[in-house]
Amino acid sequence: MKKVINLCLTAFVLLCLNAPLAMAQEAETDTQTRYVSNSLLINMRAGEGTNYKILARLRSGTPLEIVSVNQKAGYTKVKTESGKVGYVLSRQLMDEPRTCVNPPLTEATLAQLENLSNNQIRSRFVQLTTDYTKLQERYQGATDEKNKLTQELAGIHQTASNAINIAKERTELRKQVTDLTRQLADLQQVKRDFENSHNQRWFIIGAGVLILGILFGFILPRLSFGRRQGSGGWGDL
Repeated sequence: MKKVINLCLTAFVLLCLNAPLAMAQEAETDTQTRYVSNSLLINMRAGEGTNYKILARLRSGTPLEIVSVNQKAGYTKVKTESGKVGYVLSRQLMDEPRTCVNPPLTEATLAQLENLSNNQIRSRFVQLTTDYTKLQERYQGATDEKNKLTQELAGIHQTASNAINIAKERTELRKQVTDLTRQLADLQQVKRDFENSHNQRWFIIGAGVLILGILFGFILPRLSFGRRQGSGGWGDL
């Protein structure tokens, strides 16, 4: 098993070492070709600036034909193999493509895996399982705390809603009290008007009685005097 892994690693390293040389020879035949740098994706835009529309996203190692270069703006006008023309940042272009990314790191990782014994792998697996269980417990605790906070927030919203309803009811009651106070004032005014009218009527009646009394006081004595004179006249006859 180790021999097979060593052979694979040897072939992989040789491929990584020979590929840049072959690509360099091909690049010498066409000096107007550049390649996308060692980035995951870069944007090809419709103009020189980030405010222009993105026409395509180019992967690392994509060959591009150089149309023109604006060194002042830092942009290069390029053309893809499909014929699409756009602008990319000049610093994101390379003269040669990278076909092998960090092979020493890959070899070191494989070497570490080969040096690990079964017991070490088993111990590492147990440790990872324990860490995973702890993370699950923490996640469950965080979920429970979130649910608790959600319930408390719902209670706060309900309390706030009740407070708003109470304030509305208080405002409505104040309005009703104001209306009742106005109606009471109107009734009291009507009562006062009625009492004034009643008093005026009794005043008029009293004045009439007084006037009649005065009239009777003047008329009755004269009637009595006239009767006495009438009685004396008949006696003389």
